[in-house]
Amino acid sequence: MNCIELKALQIAARIGTYAPDSVVPDVHLLDLARTIARHLVIIARDETAGVFDYDRLI
Repeated sequence: MNCIELKALQIAARIGTYAPDSVVPDVHLLDLARTIARHLVIIARDETAGVFDYDRLI
């Protein structure tokens, strides 16, 4: 199995509603781990040329 992890990714999002005088967070922190079965991975080797571009995800 292969695993991709994002830890403490800061997301500036307005989630939910807050009462007057409530503390509203500046950012939300995301911890995400995804496990992928090795036979579903489409690159043969782990090298810089095969790194995915995560800019769109972030």
